[in-house]
Amino acid sequence: MIERTIPTVLVGGNFKGAVAIDAMSRMIKGSVIKLQREPDNPADARAVACYFRDVHVGYIPRQTNPRIAEALDRGAPVNCTVAAPPVIKGSRVVVEPKLTVSYWQS
Repeated sequence: MIERTIPTVLVGGNFKGAVAIDAMSRMIKGSVIKLQREPDNPADARAVACYFRDVHVGYIPRQTNPRIAEALDRGAPVNCTVAAPPVIKGSRVVVEPKLTVSYWQS
């Protein structure tokens, strides 16, 4: 088994509302992000939702989600942490959080 690492960002936080923005404001480098597949998502069949402290805060971008979705679908261990926290001004995310996603591939 080989560990693969994908640098990415968390997108869509501004569309998730005040609770998500508040949760994101508490992110620090190394915070754990839970990833959950949304295969029935009408916008993207490979959608991977991001949760922080049990709050849905956004998604893995469509450009980087195929390999992550495949790993989650096959039950591979997938870890996601904050590499750089977001920049929030008022009630808006102005710089998306950077994430590091690691998974195992045979």
